[in-house]
Amino acid sequence: MKALYTIVIVLFTSTLLSGELSICQDLAKKYDAVTEYRLDDNTRVDLLSKEYAIEVDYAHKFYESVGQAAYYAIKTGRKPAIILLVKDESEQKYVDRCRKICENVEVTVIQDNKPVKYKIQLFVESLLPYMIRAEK
Repeated sequence: MKALYTIVIVLFTSTLLSGELSICQDLAKKYDAVTEYRLDDNTRVDLLSKEYAIEVDYAHKFYESVGQAAYYAIKTGRKPAIILLVKDESEQKYVDRCRKICENVEVTVIQDNKPVKYKIQLFVESLLPYMIRAEK
């Protein structure tokens, strides 16, 4: 079976320094996206690029990420995507579960009255850059 996901990077760390918003601001540069894009119903897409409506969340919250990415895709007409933030090896099970959903669930986005079907794109990012560096 052809893989329909992209794993960007997986590194392992332990103590979080900054919150999700700060992480999104850093990731926006990498994914050429704007942060906290407000929709007409006052919900916010974590990252919105030309191609993707991206939900960014911690790996253990992957179930929520799937629904949010699908909803944001429908509202924006962009492809749904998820960036999972992984802190250590124990969270690989969440990545695997999310990957399984992304490979098998299809989201239909209506664009100009034409249905377009997408699989959910999965990216995985390390929390390493956002960790406390006590040794410095």
